[in-house]
Amino acid sequence: MAALGRWRQPADRSTQQVAANGSKQHSANGSKQQLETAGGQRLVSGCRRLTAHLVAGVLQRVTASTGRCSLDLSTLEQLHHQQSYHHCCCRLSLSWSRILPAGGRGTEPNAAGLRFYRQLLQALQAAGIHPVVTLCHMDLPQVLQDIYGGFLDPQLSEDFVYYADVVFQQLGRYVRHWLTFSDPMATCQLGYGVGAYAPGVEKGAAGHYRCGHTLLLAHAKAVQLYRMKYQQAQEGRISMVISAHWGLPYDASSKADKNATDTYMQFQLGWMADPLFFGDYPEVC
Repeated sequence: MAALGRWRQPADRSTQQVAANGSKQHSANGSKQQLETAGGQRLVSGCRRLTAHLVAGVLQRVTASTGRCSLDLSTLEQLHHQQSYHHCCCRLSLSWSRILPAGGRGTEPNAAGLRFYRQLLQALQAAGIHPVVTLCHMDLPQVLQDIYGGFLDPQLSEDFVYYADVVFQQLGRYVRHWLTFSDPMATCQLGYGVGAYAPGVEKGAAGHYRCGHTLLLAHAKAVQLYRMKYQQAQEGRISMVISAHWGLPYDASSKADKNATDTYMQFQLGWMADPLFFGDYPEVC
């Protein structure tokens, strides 16, 4: 009978994931006036007005948050301070529920929410900052979670591609790099498996993998839509951010430990990466 292999995680776990929101931002010439001429002051005042337009997403329901407007405000007010850092990129995530309050197919977009993001992207563009935009980073509209269980139901992929179509149409001229989702491990394992993250669903491995399958379907449909309808005119690219906890063989000379590590990494990384690169889930012995 073959011995069971063992794997271990590296001692320094800080290198296992890429920070999602660590980008700095800067204005065209580092002055407050430059930010204002790029629409910065209008954005700041607009953010305060937008508070009334924010709608509940699953993150807000779980954290009892009133929204991210304060973070948006802080971002805009700091643009003119960042010139000395010479950063040319800014990664940001859109709020699905701010753009589509009712969440799903055929519903009316929120003009105020779109206007806010349009002005933000224009300000970044005027400041020479290249936006890398995530369509959905866990912030699913609460209404879709309530109606059919969010990522547990494949029909979410249809609602997501409708949302993506609205965004590409309205904001695509300002964006050259799109990300459909960020960190599906957190969304699915922690959100729908163990319930530690929003929306706090505890469905175990079944919830984890049902969520992942729906997320992959939604990603594929949004990528197909972008490539067929928008990419040629907008000259952008689209992908997804995946992350994983890394594993190493407990004993590097042990074949069993190497096999165990490979199996671990397939469950950590292959379940998302293989469908993206090879079109199917990995085989695991």
